[in-house]
Amino acid sequence: MPYVAVKGGEKAIENAEQLLQAWRRGDREIPELTLEQIQQQLALAVNRVMAEGSLYDPELAALAIKQSWGDLVEAIFLLRAYRTTLPRFYYTQPLDTNKMFLKRRISAIFKDVPGGQKLGVTFDYIHRLLDFKLAAEGNAPEAPKIPLKTRDRNIPRVIDTLDKEGLIQEEIEGDREPFDLTRQPLYFPAQRDARLQNLARADEGFLLSLAYSSQRGYGKNHPFAGEIRMGEVEVIICPDELGFEIAIAEITISEVQMVNQFQGNREIPPQFTRGYGLTFGYNERKAMAMAIVDRALSAQELGEEIEAPVQDEEFVLSHSDNIEAQGFVQHLKLPHYIDFQAELNLIRKMRNTSRQLLIQDMIIRPEKTADYLEITEVNRLAFGQENEAQLVNRIRQGDRYIPELSLVAEVAGKIVGHILFSKIDLVGEKKQSVLGLAPMAVLPEFQNQGIGSQLVREGLAIADRMNIPCVIVLGHSWFYPRFGFEPAEPYGIEPPFPLPPEVFMVKYLSHCQQKYTGKIIYPPEFDEV
Repeated sequence: MPYVAVKGGEKAIENAEQLLQAWRRGDREIPELTLEQIQQQLALAVNRVMAEGSLYDPELAALAIKQSWGDLVEAIFLLRAYRTTLPRFYYTQPLDTNKMFLKRRISAIFKDVPGGQKLGVTFDYIHRLLDFKLAAEGNAPEAPKIPLKTRDRNIPRVIDTLDKEGLIQEEIEGDREPFDLTRQPLYFPAQRDARLQNLARADEGFLLSLAYSSQRGYGKNHPFAGEIRMGEVEVIICPDELGFEIAIAEITISEVQMVNQFQGNREIPPQFTRGYGLTFGYNERKAMAMAIVDRALSAQELGEEIEAPVQDEEFVLSHSDNIEAQGFVQHLKLPHYIDFQAELNLIRKMRNTSRQLLIQDMIIRPEKTADYLEITEVNRLAFGQENEAQLVNRIRQGDRYIPELSLVAEVAGKIVGHILFSKIDLVGEKKQSVLGLAPMAVLPEFQNQGIGSQLVREGLAIADRMNIPCVIVLGHSWFYPRFGFEPAEPYGIEPPFPLPPEVFMVKYLSHCQQKYTGKIIYPPEFDEV
């Protein structure tokens, strides 16, 4: 797609950047947010930025949120862009979430679970009402005092209960190297490890919408929250130079396993199937949506019919990344003058072609009472003023009006043109009634398509059949001569007021027995035109 280089706009761009910095800072009388405040008090925003930015670093995520003026997608972009500049020293071992130190752990499928339910911190059971106490200064609620317990890192998984009975889909570990989305391009069909990596950094809102759609019938998905865990887990590497594993960090993650009923097929018996989600930080809504979408994307492997967007892996995986999405959307703000002009010319050509096809079926007929408003609008738009439309209305109300000679051009039921021939006086030795052609109007978008010419020809033909001697017109010298109009002066016909001779014309019709001479007198209806 061609772009136009921005030249001469350096100062404007510099000023825009300075303005952004000033607006981002806000009122300087108010203390500036610190990174520590963002980390501590906007922790869920920090978690989302880390998860979708693919970099676990709360301080850098807080910096990105501050720099992006609170725009989380922009912050994710900043963090991910920075991540691409970092050297990679090691690959970690797979996170062993069985040994997670749990801060929250619930299951929606069993009331009593091994190790017990642990509600932890959650919005689930609070009223969704604004808490105006938070607006008060010095409001610092304390956490309830709970006796410290040993950090039990071996609490069994809830769905292991189903696994013991053989009622849930078996997880099969492969022996190939895991896909690395940060270094390999995504291709289709995608393996589950590639899908999960894509979903882990996918836009939360996008996944949430897809997960919702799957429960509304677009994917036949009725999930249960088998287990939701949030807590801390060790990150372990095994350097070649050491030859043994060492823990280098402890990070907070959210992990979700969803279970879905599966009716089975010829190869797989009826059972429950799994959906898996894992994100950095406390971000269980994203992890739940991820797990639901993960299950939906397994449809083909389970022999299910692909009939919903959430089951279409190319659609889901190609559109889930908010960084790519915002790039495609926001690039539209850049100059696109060249390609828009091409589009504009194409549309004009297509419209002209379309009009020409319609004009082939155009009807020219005398006006009807029901046409009056449309005729007024055609004249107003054609001339850019009200005078001609008012002239038509005044002539209709007088004795100079000839209904058969107020003609409209109709295209697909729409009036696109109008012409009026009415009686005017030629005063010589005696007064003679002749025709004046005025006004003639065509809608701007239908001009230069031959509609005016057809109106003129049809009107002259009707006038000739009515035994009218001649027609007078005050108009363009390049247009009316094609219909047989000639300058009126050589025929002894004078204009009502001084005019260039080439624009004041006459056409004698076939029934004219003599060449009348004299001065043209327009009726009072024309005084304001």
